[in-house]
Amino acid sequence: YGLDVSGVAIQSAVYKHQNLVNASMVKFCIQSAAEQLPAADVVFSLGLFDWLSDDEIKKIISHSKNYLYIHSFSKDSWEVSRFLHYMYITLISGKNSTNYRPRYFKVGWIKEEFKMGNVIENKSLSFGSLITNVI
Repeated sequence: YGLDVSGVAIQSAVYKHQNLVNASMVKFCIQSAAEQLPAADVVFSLGLFDWLSDDEIKKIISHSKNYLYIHSFSKDSWEVSRFLHYMYITLISGKNSTNYRPRYFKVGWIKEEFKMGNVIENKSLSFGSLITNVI
């Protein structure tokens, strides 16, 4: 089951997976993070938190606690790559929308909200980090 807040991402996923042998077992749909999420074996997100409000993130966290989870998030740090990311996203999205600005999170806030889970930080992730209860 694949959910996304982007219609373009869903269209791409459907196209890429339409010729799978088990294509009928795979479902992709657009959904707000505020809506009830379906049951899952594993809940994961890559970059999703950057696009959500604190309340939406808390709903994802609440849902994730019932399952194995892996979520990536962008750290609030003083790295050059983070600054370049901020400038790039601001310039690109500034042309199309004033609603999105990059969000960066304090590791402490993420740990506090999840209550349980391990934060994985590694230089290869640059300003990104993962929180998971898998390891």
